[in-house]
Amino acid sequence: MNTRPVIETSSNPVALSASFNQDASCFAVGLDSGFCIFKSEPCSLRVSRDFNAGIGAVQMLGQANYIALIGGGKQPKFPQNKVIIWDDSKQKVSIQIPVLTTVRGVRLSRSHIVVALQNSIRVYKFQIQPELWAAFETADNPLGLCCLTLKTLVFPGRTPGQVQLVELSSGNVSIIPAHSSSLRALDISREGDILATASETEERAPPGLGDVDTSQKWGILGRIPLLPRVFSDVYSFASAHFEIGDEPVYGASTPLNSPEYSGFRPPKGILGWTDDHTIMVIGAGRDGRWEKFIIAEGEDGKRYCVRDGWKRYLGSS
Repeated sequence: MNTRPVIETSSNPVALSASFNQDASCFAVGLDSGFCIFKSEPCSLRVSRDFNAGIGAVQMLGQANYIALIGGGKQPKFPQNKVIIWDDSKQKVSIQIPVLTTVRGVRLSRSHIVVALQNSIRVYKFQIQPELWAAFETADNPLGLCCLTLKTLVFPGRTPGQVQLVELSSGNVSIIPAHSSSLRALDISREGDILATASETEERAPPGLGDVDTSQKWGILGRIPLLPRVFSDVYSFASAHFEIGDEPVYGASTPLNSPEYSGFRPPKGILGWTDDHTIMVIGAGRDGRWEKFIIAEGEDGKRYCVRDGWKRYLGSS
C-alpha cells in the first residue's frame, strides 16, 4: 500500500518575468499560463489573459492596447524566436515578427519596435507589416539590454562595455566607452537626457545625452547588488539598496536566470519610480511580490528608504 502523503501543488501561476510601462504606472507579468497587467499604485489587477501556455516576457506601450509578448516557460505559447504584438482590445495577435535566433528583449514606442537578439539589435517601423528600419551589431547581449525613447535608442556596442546611442530622426550613431567589461544594466530617464549603465563591477551615469564629449563626463557610482535599476532625474538608481529575487524563478528545469537556460532570461526583480520619492519593487517567481518604498529625509538630514507596503500579487484581484 502506498502510504506516502500526496504532494500538494499550488494553483497559483508562476511569474516568469515582470516589466514596467514607460512611466511605471503599470507593470506587466509574464506567467507560465499567460500574462497579467497590474496598476502600480495601489497594486491592483487590470488585465488577466489565460493562454494555458507560458509567456516569458511582456512589454507594454504606455497604457495602450498593444502589448509585446515573447513565449517562455515549460510550454511556451509562442516560439521564442518570434515577437508577438498582441492587440488586447481585440484579444488577438496583430503583428508577428519572426527572427532567426532567440529573442532576448523587446521595446515599443508608437513608431518603432526594437528586438534585442544575442548579438544584434533590429529596429522595425511599427505598422501592420513591420518594415526593418535598421540593424546593429552588438557584443553578446544575453539580457536583451536596450532602451527606447521617442528620440533615442540605446543598446550595447560591438565591444564589451561600450554603449551605442542612435538618434532615431537621423540614424546618427554615437559610441560611449562606458566600461571595461560587459554591460550588466542599461537605462535611460523618461526625458531621454540621463543615461545610466552598469557592469559587474561599477555603475556610471553621464550628465546628458546631448553632450558630444560624453566620454569625459562619466562619474562612478559604485557597485550595487541588484541590477538593473529604474531611475528618475532627481535620484540615480544608486539611491536605494534592495535584496529581492533570491528565490530562483522556475519556468523550466533550471532557473530562468541560469546560464544553462537557453531562452529569454528575465530579471528576478525590477524597480520603478512612480514619482521622485516613491519606488515600486516587483519580484518574480512563485512568490511574486509588490513592494512600495518611500525616500524620506530623517531628523539627521540624511535620506532614508522606508518600506511603505507590500503585497503578494499572484492570485490577487
